[in-house]
Amino acid sequence: VPQGLCLAGSYFLITAYDYKNELNSVVYVVSRSSKSYITTIVLPSKAKVGGIAYDGTNVWISKGKAVASFPYSVVTNAVNAGTSYTELAAYKSVSTLDSTASFMGYYNNVLWIGTFRQATSTMKGYQINNKATLPSLSPAYTMDVPSKTQGITFDSAGTMILTRSFVPINRPLLRQRVMERFSKIRR
Repeated sequence: VPQGLCLAGSYFLITAYDYKNELNSVVYVVSRSSKSYITTIVLPSKAKVGGIAYDGTNVWISKGKAVASFPYSVVTNAVNAGTSYTELAAYKSVSTLDSTASFMGYYNNVLWIGTFRQATSTMKGYQINNKATLPSLSPAYTMDVPSKTQGITFDSAGTMILTRSFVPINRPLLRQRVMERFSKIRR
């Protein structure tokens, strides 16, 4: 079941898990220029992966109440190997969280992680420490997000864009007001 998507260098990275829980979760690697599938990175567990983000050095994957990272070089090595798949033996780091990591995005050395909820939720921003060695996260920001938020990205100017499910398409003004109300970030 495909779940998350992020841009990473020359590639789109797409997370997916096996809904029967028989096979390990994966990251599909797709060319940004040709939009064609290149290879698959098989992750070291059957965890229900969801969000994915790229910080310029590492790829971050959400897996339940934790996020894990592996170096971007795993992606480039998998592409250069020319094989249909590469198995990731272990994550470089795993950070435990206090809630489920449903979605995530990266901007300006902050990894934003949120939980999908039917009601208003909170998303947290984490500073990334030691990117080149053993990445770790330090809580830095908290932000309320609307109910049913399921994705986050940033445009080139740093504007945060949230996606939601179950939002009526005939009520655009409601969506705009909700986003204004939830736009305050707290340290």
